[in-house]
Amino acid sequence: MIVLPALLTLQSGSLPTLTAARAATPPIIDGRLVETEWQNAPSTDSFTQKRPFEGQKPTERTTVRVLYDDDAVYVGIACAQESAPVVARLARRDRQVESDSVTVGLDTRMDGRTAFEFTVNAAGVLSDGVYANDTDFSSDWDGLWEARTAITRGGWSAELRIPLQALRYESDRVQRWGLQVRRYLSARRELDEWAFAPAARAGEVSRYGRLEGMSRLHHRESLDFLPFAIARLRRDATTGSVVPDASAGFDLRWRVTPQLTWNVTLNPDFGHIEADPAVLNLDSFETLRTEKRLFFVEGADTFNTPLNLFYTRRIGRIPAEPALTDEAPHHEELAQTPAPATILGAAKLVGNIGRHFSLGQLVAITDQETIAVRRADGSLAHRVAEPLTGFTVLRLASDLGAGWQVGGIAMSTHRAESTGSYPRAPSDGGSPGLQRCPGGEEVRAGQRCFHDAYVGGADATWRSPSGDYVASGQVGASVIHEGPPRTMPDGTVIASGDVSPAGRVLVAKKGGNWLWEVKYESRGRRVDYNDLGYMQRQNHQIGVATLRYRSLTPWWTTLNTNTEVSFFDHETLEFLNLQRGAFVESTWTLKNFWELFLNVTYSAPRFDDREVGDGTALQRGGFCSVSAAVSTDPRKPVRGELSSWVDVLEDGMSWNAEAAVTFLPLPQLEFSFSPTAFYTSGEQRYFATERGAHLFGELRAQSLGLTLRGAYTLTPRLSFEAYAQAFIVSEAYGNYTTFPAVRSGPPPRIRLRDLGPAPASAEANPDHESATLIANLVLRWEYSLGSTFFLVYTHDQNGDRTPPSGEPATLRLPLLAPRAASDALLLKISHSWR
Repeated sequence: MIVLPALLTLQSGSLPTLTAARAATPPIIDGRLVETEWQNAPSTDSFTQKRPFEGQKPTERTTVRVLYDDDAVYVGIACAQESAPVVARLARRDRQVESDSVTVGLDTRMDGRTAFEFTVNAAGVLSDGVYANDTDFSSDWDGLWEARTAITRGGWSAELRIPLQALRYESDRVQRWGLQVRRYLSARRELDEWAFAPAARAGEVSRYGRLEGMSRLHHRESLDFLPFAIARLRRDATTGSVVPDASAGFDLRWRVTPQLTWNVTLNPDFGHIEADPAVLNLDSFETLRTEKRLFFVEGADTFNTPLNLFYTRRIGRIPAEPALTDEAPHHEELAQTPAPATILGAAKLVGNIGRHFSLGQLVAITDQETIAVRRADGSLAHRVAEPLTGFTVLRLASDLGAGWQVGGIAMSTHRAESTGSYPRAPSDGGSPGLQRCPGGEEVRAGQRCFHDAYVGGADATWRSPSGDYVASGQVGASVIHEGPPRTMPDGTVIASGDVSPAGRVLVAKKGGNWLWEVKYESRGRRVDYNDLGYMQRQNHQIGVATLRYRSLTPWWTTLNTNTEVSFFDHETLEFLNLQRGAFVESTWTLKNFWELFLNVTYSAPRFDDREVGDGTALQRGGFCSVSAAVSTDPRKPVRGELSSWVDVLEDGMSWNAEAAVTFLPLPQLEFSFSPTAFYTSGEQRYFATERGAHLFGELRAQSLGLTLRGAYTLTPRLSFEAYAQAFIVSEAYGNYTTFPAVRSGPPPRIRLRDLGPAPASAEANPDHESATLIANLVLRWEYSLGSTFFLVYTHDQNGDRTPPSGEPATLRLPLLAPRAASDALLLKISHSWR
């Protein structure tokens, strides 16, 4: 049953309001709301239950008060809790755990689109994030703020201190901010909201209540200087040598105005960041990785665009191995493992200019990267893998009112090459006067091997007054300058001077029980924004139409359900079918808080024009896929997740299974293990071109993985975490087939019935076996606000094997046995000076 007052409040359009009180003396941040300032401040306890029984009265009382002074905003929240136990779990900062918590959202610009969010759980663990475009939330932002909690006789209480310098606000004499306060009770999985809005209504920040009464918030230019020092021992997997290393740098944060922040980093080091997990990638698309480096995640929402033109993982990426000579007597082999490019420095200006404009500007420089190679005579040489590179991004956006926001972005990647540092092409394998580029191209001596790239785009978003309807679009283009021509996997050649467009448009209904979305995206044949963005492929167009129904009130055994059906059509610009089909899926949350998921997908036969790498399009059979997942009650000390999918192909089958079991024996201890398994067989896949013919074979690929995680948290600021992953892979080809390689004219389209028999063996064995063992051990201590000590050990071990001819590739556990590995022991101290 829905509580009538809550509905009347929404229907009347009124919003809850709380008045902040100026504190003559700042409260002591200890979680106990005993100071006179707290007792005299106006309070509110008008909360409404959001989940699991929307619109009903909360089961426990929550009281909120707000204080402020010239330095900070203080939020005090008293949580009565008499009918359920307080769940207080320890974890490191920003790690989400099942625990009682309170969340404060502040729309400090009163634009209804952007907000800061601060969460503290009953054990004092902090997490935060930012909202953009009303509903887009990112937990990547980390602000400098503090909070403490205390267990009281009748429940618990939280005290938050949010420095004004951590916020962006207008320079008005009297401030009026948007405010949202939420309380989560873990024992009941209950969420209570101060500014209540039904779940069927779209919008987040635009639904906030009002915080009034603050005046004369003077801007103080603040400068945070964070120098750091690093000591490291490293062992290279290729040479086995142990090298001591030390470095230093600094981060600087300058609050230019109340709304604009300038960040600078010099010689940053991210050795304490958890390693990327190993994956088996059987397609021709790059794996999208999550950004974990703090400098790049802060303010990342400012640069977001629908086409993902800015992908920060490009800065400081691991360069590709330089092309080596295989022909005798010039044979070469790698003598060093490629490492991420060194970031010499970066600067970022992020914030707002006035009431209607936002700005994001980033400049970064990465050093030239060289990799040692061993010649046939045993001597060492160094090959350039990546030149000195400069990256520039500029993003501007404007709020036009009436639900409209427009923006533009401009980016450049410029590479400063020393063209005389490339080796000459061997006289037996190349023409005199040529040099070999790191990518394997042969160009005239003195010419450039790398290109520069320039990208620009404009975008617009409209939201209806209710927030239920959204329309957005973006157009962009890339310009390639200098460098040798490059052949893309679909056969398109991109050369210096090429200009090509890209675009995307979306119209959607976001509010209500019935939702829908229509999207169309297209990229030109020669567009390439992968120097600073993420683009899986060019030369394509895709249309998607989705209809969704969600039940938001309990019925039968469910608390809520979400069911959708989607149709998709993916083609090249020449209308070659890349994928066409539909799926239906449904997610149910049960009253015992288990979650169930089921998906059924059908895809018609299609072509893959990237499989061979020269534009030859290989037919892929149609398939029907079924996937399912189940997760148990997250409140329990032992919880689990299980997911699996099965693809029934016209010419084979694939299946995958993943599980995760998490144990929480103590409030401060958590560990989990996650096994994975994958198997596919039957599909014809390309593996080589020999004697003027493309060779294909039925691929049988397998993988097994096990990931272990553990965390022990002594205090919210002192924690130890461990992570390890073992991953083995095998890829074996059989029943070889062939098709003539076309040297001129348009690339052919090969149907499966066109493939002819091939010799039983190839010149080079395409089978492959590999194993990866990675580990991270991290001790983290935030010894004062913003100052951190890290002690980190990392291990990265890789084993690869090509089976002897006639021996099929299989999963081999011995490849995980101890062997040459990259190891590092790192000590990092970063101290904040304000």
